[in-house]
Amino acid sequence: MTIKSNRSGIDLYPSLISRFLEVMEGKSIEELLLSIIVNLVKLLVALAIIYFIIPILIPLDITILETELILIRVREFLNVCSLLFIIYYGYYILRDLKVVFDRAVDSLISKFGIAEKRSRLRRAGMDLVWIIGLFLAYAALMQVLSMLVSIPSWASLAVRIIFTALILVLIYDFARTLYLVGRSWLKKLADMIASRIRRATE
Repeated sequence: MTIKSNRSGIDLYPSLISRFLEVMEGKSIEELLLSIIVNLVKLLVALAIIYFIIPILIPLDITILETELILIRVREFLNVCSLLFIIYYGYYILRDLKVVFDRAVDSLISKFGIAEKRSRLRRAGMDLVWIIGLFLAYAALMQVLSMLVSIPSWASLAVRIIFTALILVLIYDFARTLYLVGRSWLKKLADMIASRIRRATE
């Protein structure tokens, strides 16, 4: 009895990911920016329909589902729908933004010769992506908690504290990384301003 290896199925996922990255890297900046704009317009149209058109046609306080644990009204249902649209289109927008940011970093490196700072710039970009992702995750979790009737108040407070702490840490790391990258440039700028002030006072 022979045991067949399932290695081909395992290797399928890395190959798909590599092909996907090759396709994304092959797009021009114009195509990426156009994709970002199109997805952003689609998202804004969907949110406009959810928050401005549907409330005119349907009262928001109509109950869809009510149990001892869950209360879902039209208001909560629309909030969940808007969140799903934000996650769906936000994923594609952030994906294209990451590629644009990587291209911008490569262009900056080639022009100014700061290859040693490539990893820091990419780290700042990933911090920004994580910050946006945490905001989306926080909004999703709060929507779920709002539909639970018997949830204690401390649970919502704990979620707010945890997400706020994570976002503040990432914001600090983002600002610190940008400062470390631009510290030499800031020093040159400060020296130039100081020299001009000395010349003006002489």
